[in-house]
Amino acid sequence: MTANASGVRWNVSAQYSDLTMTVSAPDGQVFRKEFGAGAAPEFALSDKQGNRLPDGQYTYELRFTTAQVRGIKDRIMPAPDDGAGTEDEQGRINRRRMPVESVVQSGSFAVQNGVVYVGNETEPTARRDTSAKNINKDPQQRSLGVVSGNTVTRLRNHRLSLFSAPDVVTPDDEDIQGSLCVGLDCVNNEVFGFDTIRLKENNTRIQFNDTSTSAGFPTNNWQIRANDSANGGANFLGFVDQGATGTSETGTIVFSVAAGAPANSVKVDSSGRLGLRTATPVLDVHANTSNTPAIRLEQNNGGGFTA
Repeated sequence: MTANASGVRWNVSAQYSDLTMTVSAPDGQVFRKEFGAGAAPEFALSDKQGNRLPDGQYTYELRFTTAQVRGIKDRIMPAPDDGAGTEDEQGRINRRRMPVESVVQSGSFAVQNGVVYVGNETEPTARRDTSAKNINKDPQQRSLGVVSGNTVTRLRNHRLSLFSAPDVVTPDDEDIQGSLCVGLDCVNNEVFGFDTIRLKENNTRIQFNDTSTSAGFPTNNWQIRANDSANGGANFLGFVDQGATGTSETGTIVFSVAAGAPANSVKVDSSGRLGLRTATPVLDVHANTSNTPAIRLEQNNGGGFTA
């Protein structure tokens, strides 16, 4: 994905028979355009009247449809007799139908003061400055905490520098009767409020790596991800399916909540009823809005049928 003066362009290397591009703008507008085989999808940041679209976060979805040509022998061979006599016309049509594969790619980009950020840059991770001149320079600076005389002795015995921070491995249960801050931006005397565990740095993730190796045991990795790490990325909290080997920024976001969503955007009550923008659903699915509540059911052409 690249940005230019007029908008955004996606450089697609895969072959596809058709492509549907959908872009959701920060003011609620939704734009949709279809492209034929080989065409490079583009999104212009101006409407039909030439007015510039607003600044903010844009979410896009590219839905590719790729036809898979079935072998000639498979298409012309009659279906095996299942005891019901000759094959009907619909059966022959279904066998001749070319199977298709639908691939979906989604993401986001941002527009700020007319400049498009497509996420090709990543924010560097700040590293702890452990030089002696910077230790305790400011009470709110990152620090290694209070070093006791016993700690100094043990460090000297192990020939470690006083201001180095070795990894700590505790091969036993560990109980903390207080709050825990994890991350490169935690400071001495952190004010926790009611937080029990706090993640604090520019990229916060909780990673679940399943190390099962025995046959039959689940091995999928998962991640709880807060916000994109790329410049111009989205503000969200998401659950990421990373497969059996994925880590870090890989994986598929299967569920996410965007920043700024209204109260009770999704509410499941104690009896399993689903509320959309309501905290008190009265039926199995209850949508509450000020203008024409509705549910849209959309069929795409990913299964070979007309959309």
